[in-house]
Amino acid sequence: MTEKTLTVVVFSDDSDFRKDVVSAVGKYPWAGAPEATFLEAATSAGVVNLFAENDGIDLCIFDGEVQKEGAMSVAHLLSQTHEEIPPIIFVVARPQDEWLARGAGSAATLVKPLNSLALSKTVEKLLR
Repeated sequence: MTEKTLTVVVFSDDSDFRKDVVSAVGKYPWAGAPEATFLEAATSAGVVNLFAENDGIDLCIFDGEVQKEGAMSVAHLLSQTHEEIPPIIFVVARPQDEWLARGAGSAATLVKPLNSLALSKTVEKLLR
């Protein structure tokens, strides 16, 4: 029998952002947590494909500053094409953008620059 893992989708067109998120959340997001597996996407099509190919996604962390098709439009698309979607954390550039993230279905919103401690506490709060 295999232990449950946490599957986290990280969406950003900035590879440094994705690395920072993976590093901040870590392999075990809190003491006693199941191991986290990260699925990374640099494009909206990549996110859609990850949802098509993977069952049991537990959390999404989206960069609110993605160019072209933004993270908020991807969140809207997912909510329209899937019966249930996992909680989404948006990381936005300005505190004023929090209402946009909320409108896109965010479970939580953080403001850049990415604060590792705030992100890890938010992940724990949403998944524990």
